[in-house]
Amino acid sequence: MALRLAVVAAALATAAGQRGRPRGRRWDTLKSLRETPKDVKGGARLEKRDGKSRFMLISTQRSGTHFLMHEVRKNRAVHTYDEIFYRYNSKKFSVDQMRSGIEMFFGARSYKPGVIDGRFGWAEKLKSRAYDKPGVPDARGGTIQYNQGPMAYWYTFAETMERLDVSVIHLIRRDIIRAEISHYFLNNKNRPCVPQDKLDFIFKAALQRQAQVRRMQDFFAKTKTVRSLEVDYEDLLADRENFKRVYEFLGLEFIRTNESKTEKLHPTDIPWYDYVYRLDPATGKQVCPWKRKKA
Repeated sequence: MALRLAVVAAALATAAGQRGRPRGRRWDTLKSLRETPKDVKGGARLEKRDGKSRFMLISTQRSGTHFLMHEVRKNRAVHTYDEIFYRYNSKKFSVDQMRSGIEMFFGARSYKPGVIDGRFGWAEKLKSRAYDKPGVPDARGGTIQYNQGPMAYWYTFAETMERLDVSVIHLIRRDIIRAEISHYFLNNKNRPCVPQDKLDFIFKAALQRQAQVRRMQDFFAKTKTVRSLEVDYEDLLADRENFKRVYEFLGLEFIRTNESKTEKLHPTDIPWYDYVYRLDPATGKQVCPWKRKKA
């Protein structure tokens, strides 16, 4: 079992570290899951600005989107919202909902209930056009996940970004195993560690995650009309100075703070395999290694 784990982990680690364009015939023809360029329809437009003050953060689950948005909103000229399509990521998610929801969020369409998430006062602000009034700083950004439209309807997503003059930040988490372990805990909050019989599922999901990331990288590489920036979660977490690229991309002043990494163990300080149950040879019982380290 240990040898098998080591082999699989090494293969995944090597794959996670690759940054170039994926190779292989299946990547040669790049298509969205449910559309082609001829399916794309236009929509509402907004006044052209500097191409920076409106932005969308795109990523996949457990990749650090909340962390990035939390840091960016330290600049008070920025209004950010996490997952504008929260709870709307089912298989029935339509291209019209994605397009109209993004237009709604950026003020190009009147607010309508049931299209985007209106919690935390956002519904009232969008209804009243509070962020569209003269003199109000309008650096506005929201988060969208791969499975909330862009992966299935890339051409429409790209056309909407260009039409509304919206820049895109593509956030990647290189450690795909740790990301999937985090996703497992999200769905199994009562489990302190991952059972060993779930590792096959974790590894398969990690490879699927990597394939999705690479596909999205190819979309960006072949779509020159979308202004975009790719950043890595691990780099941002390691040194806050790396946020300077993000601020510059958005045309904002880089906010420096005296905050530093907490002295307590951060989840990324613990090896991913310590989040997996193992058998204690002394007692014959299953133990959760990271719990011991934290103690």
